[in-house]
Order: sequence, then structure tokens, then C-alpha cells
Amino acid sequence: MRHAFKVPRIGGLDRERRGGGYLIPSPGVTLAPGATTIVVLVLTAGSYVSPALSGALRAKGEAMLLAASSYSYPLLGAFWTIFEIFLWVMWFWILITVFIDIFRSPDLSGWGKALWFLFVLIIPLIGVLVYLIARGGKMHERAVQQAQRQDEQFRSYVQEAASSSASSADQLAKLADLRDRGVITAEEFERGKAKILA
Repeated sequence: MRHAFKVPRIGGLDRERRGGGYLIPSPGVTLAPGATTIVVLVLTAGSYVSPALSGALRAKGEAMLLAASSYSYPLLGAFWTIFEIFLWVMWFWILITVFIDIFRSPDLSGWGKALWFLFVLIIPLIGVLVYLIARGGKMHERAVQQAQRQDEQFRSYVQEAASSSASSADQLAKLADLRDRGVITAEEFERGKAKILA
């Protein structure tokens, strides 16, 4: 596990090793008195950091944890991370929705779609905001119209499928009735049945 701290130059401290842990200042850096340097603390199982070093860091108030381990991750930091992830997901959702609306808009010409696409692609934040201001009101209308078209297509398909199967069943019932009354022969019934089912 690696932790990086901003550490004041501690007199004569170049390397400290306790139980497998190392504290190594940045190599090749010559510091003036009172200057600071970035060091990397690599902790292994059973590592030990001297109380003098940790106390010096706390006393100076200059310890800056760059990579925290899971057990020292504060609750507020977890909430902040969740909030940031939520914002990123929302951003990508809006961005993808704008791209979909650009390409599905029947009122935009090919050049209009290309210009909007490039504008949103090159300057995403400003492009999305301008698109939402300029065309955002009609985005919902276009989405509703698209959903209505899909619903109508689905309903017509279901009605067509249901009516064709019902008409086949009705025709077979009529043929069977004609055969039972003796109007047609069994051979004519079989030919008619094969024709209906084909």
C-alpha cells in the first residue's frame, strides 16, 4: 500500500526502515533549509512508522494523504465520491441523449446535424447547454412522437397477426361445417385446408 505525504525536511532523515517499511525522500533533490519535499511511504505487512515522524507531520499540519486506504476513508469522502459518480453518470446520460436527438431529428438537414454534432463534440459542456436551450423544448415532443409511432407499429403488427390467425381458424371452421353438412367432400376439405394453412 502506498501513501504519499508532503513532509518537512527532517534533519538527517534520509531513510528509515522499521519492519519492512521504507521512508525515502525524492531522489536527487537538494533542499534549502526549511524546504519541503514529497516522499513516498511504502507500507508492508507489519510496517512501522516512528512516532516522531508521524508527530512531526501532525504538528506541522502538512500531511496530505494522496491515496487513502479503505479503513481510513472518511464517510464524507465516500458520499462525495458517490455524488461525483452520480454527476458523471448524469453528464453522460445527457450527452448521449443529445446525440440521439441530433440524429433522430427529422427537421434538421444533414449539414445541421453535422454542425450540431461537431459543436457538441468539440465543446461538450457549452454545446450541450446551447443545444438544450435552442432545441430542448422540442426534444420531448420528438421523443413522444417516436414512442407513439413505435406503439402504432406494434399495435398494427399485433392486429395483423391476430386477424390472420383468426381468419385462418374461421375459414377452417367454415370448411369443416361444409364437410359435415355434406356440401363438400373430404378430399375437397383436405385441399382447402392445405391451401389455408400454406
